[in-house]
Amino acid sequence: ILLDAILQERRLLIHDFLEAYGGYVNRASFTAFFANWIEGEKGIKAPNTIKAYRTNLKNVRDFQPETRFSDLTREWVEGFERHMIRKKFDTNYRTKTHKLLKSVVGQAVAKKHLAQNPYEGFRFKYARTERPFLDMKELSALIALYRAGTLNGIEQEVLRYFLFSCVAGGLRISDIKRLTTEDVVGDWLVIRPEKTKTSRTVLKVPVSKIARALIADAGGTGNFLFHCRADAVTNRTLKTIGLAAKIAKPITFHMARHTFATVYLAMGGSVQGLQKILGHGKIETTMVYVHISHDDKLAG
Repeated sequence: ILLDAILQERRLLIHDFLEAYGGYVNRASFTAFFANWIEGEKGIKAPNTIKAYRTNLKNVRDFQPETRFSDLTREWVEGFERHMIRKKFDTNYRTKTHKLLKSVVGQAVAKKHLAQNPYEGFRFKYARTERPFLDMKELSALIALYRAGTLNGIEQEVLRYFLFSCVAGGLRISDIKRLTTEDVVGDWLVIRPEKTKTSRTVLKVPVSKIARALIADAGGTGNFLFHCRADAVTNRTLKTIGLAAKIAKPITFHMARHTFATVYLAMGGSVQGLQKILGHGKIETTMVYVHISHDDKLAG
């Protein structure tokens, strides 16, 4: 830049630096780096993961609309934590937010924008959360309600794919939506979960007789096994179905995953087998269901 200015016999201006280096403001902005990094990860990371990072960036901007790399210190991290506490975000949500942010800051360190990650030594906290599930009596009540055929069309439809998740691996709603006839291989569902589809994780879930019956009832749309409603509609409808089945606890779709896990163990399934079906990377995650199943037996 300096040589060009000398040869052209003109003064060196700040504009020359901005033009040559793509804009100093953007190069110094962590906020801009974060946004650009998310764009670059599209098609690489799962859509739900991209959505989580976008929410993360929104939280950062809410705390400090423009964050520069020079702002990223331990004090900034602790200030961000206090900000989320004031927003009444729960402990586990704050920890997930910090862990996602730490990974992005790590990318900035790798690209030499920062000398070190301000999250080094920062302790992540987790609070034990309840994992609501349906017991055998409640699950049987829902199956009986489905077989009675007294629900309206949407309710019957929603209950169908909810029950399928309860008896077929506790699949997440995002995975249920993606199921096609090609995923059914003999007596197994063979899928790569949406949450971990960028990894090599492939789940093999046994397809029981009741699961096959639910697939047959659904009819499907095109190649898809089930016609699924929007998540909000699904959860709202499940609450109505719960009342019809005289189940006191409010039902959400994610309860299907916890229900499958506890029923699987109660029926004599192994923890290692459950870990494989649920796709857990760590056995400790699966062990939570052992305690739930044990506590349920004591309560029963």
